[in-house]
Amino acid sequence: MIDYLSIFFKVKHIPFGKTVSYSDTNESYKKHYQRKIKVRNYNTSLSVHSKQNGALIEVSGNFVKFMQGHNIFGTNDLQGLCRDVLLELTKRLGITLTQSDLNDVIQGNYKVQCVDIAGNYRLKSHDEVPKVIRGIEMHARDLGEDVSNYGRETVYFNQHNKNKALKFYDKSAELSKHPLPMDLPERERLLEYSKNLVRAELTLGAAELKRNSLNMGHRWTVKIARQLLCDAVASSAVGGKIKRILLPTEYDELPNAYRLTYRLWVHGDDIRSLFDIQKFRRHRRALQNYKIDIAKPQPKSSIDMVDIKACLSPENMAKFPSFARKSGLLHIPSK
Repeated sequence: MIDYLSIFFKVKHIPFGKTVSYSDTNESYKKHYQRKIKVRNYNTSLSVHSKQNGALIEVSGNFVKFMQGHNIFGTNDLQGLCRDVLLELTKRLGITLTQSDLNDVIQGNYKVQCVDIAGNYRLKSHDEVPKVIRGIEMHARDLGEDVSNYGRETVYFNQHNKNKALKFYDKSAELSKHPLPMDLPERERLLEYSKNLVRAELTLGAAELKRNSLNMGHRWTVKIARQLLCDAVASSAVGGKIKRILLPTEYDELPNAYRLTYRLWVHGDDIRSLFDIQKFRRHRRALQNYKIDIAKPQPKSSIDMVDIKACLSPENMAKFPSFARKSGLLHIPSK
């Protein structure tokens, strides 16, 4: 689905927003510009900025959440979504589109500055979600990838890269921090639907979009949007054949000095053969405080394995719930 967007529309209009003026230090010239305004719908808002003396409108924000009240799922039709959002904004702002401006919007003649593409992958249980996210992180670190994490809920690839970044997170946990609108139809069913979801989000900035000739709206199709996300997931550290042992919650409680020892033991390594006797005894005593005895083989029945590649495959992407269309929870762009 298309999530966050930043778009520049060529729309002739009377400049809106508070006018701000400033001059240089020598006061040899003055410059005027309009401040951004917020246009709200449900519990989200879009940033709308009048530019170039009424020749350009910049719109930034979560387009799909603005149209349907949530971003748990949504459309991959970037062109249709942009068209419907602009028509709604111009209606609210009292802007009458000329036929030329309308044609440009319909034909996708506008600049795409930034886009987030998201997808959901359904796991067997909600308990498995944080473990899989941790498994993704650990595997990426083992391969030397640039990853960062926040608790057991989110793992980032190239987080601070403004041109291309990927993240995986617990969608249900995110909704607990950013609740759905209380008046949203089928709210409880949406929350139930989101419980077992690992969310993947790909961010593409201006330079990356230009490099791939995707910086104009007419370049985008539903197929391209979906393929970009699938390719990003497949080419990341989780793209290989991975069967990963899922680390339990207790792993986070271990001191850093003993975490590697624990991971080696969990994976079935003989710790006695890896460490000298003093180090083995020291680590054994420390881990026994957490009811872990590295002198004994890890019980096979306690090993929780998962095929991360299968979890994050296109075939495992979550489908829209059957109640979404009937309840108006899925915005389908008009043709």
